[in-house]
Amino acid sequence: MEQTLVGLFWLVSVSLMGEGLAHFFAAPVPGSVIGLLMLLLALCAMGRIPEPIAQASRLLITLLPLLVVPAGAGLMAQSALRLNDLAAIAAAVLFSTCAGLLVAGWVAGKVPR
Repeated sequence: MEQTLVGLFWLVSVSLMGEGLAHFFAAPVPGSVIGLLMLLLALCAMGRIPEPIAQASRLLITLLPLLVVPAGAGLMAQSALRLNDLAAIAAAVLFSTCAGLLVAGWVAGKVPR
């Protein structure tokens, strides 16, 4: 459990560093994305995933479905707005899903086992 907390500390730290950089440079990209890119570069430079970060990541992946519930509830509450923009929403969901799968596959191929 201690290693998981250390991993969570590092993940949150990298995210906060990204937020700080985004704010300091007034970047048009969210700070969390900058933090994830910094983490990706650091992991690629190390050539491995440290065990604390791996454990924290496994924990977060098991909790990931819980993050979808508020978004789904918001969509259901705004059903009238949803019907007006159904084509745009469908296109955004399709594009983001495909992009996410492509990036995840590319990263999985680059990270050594």
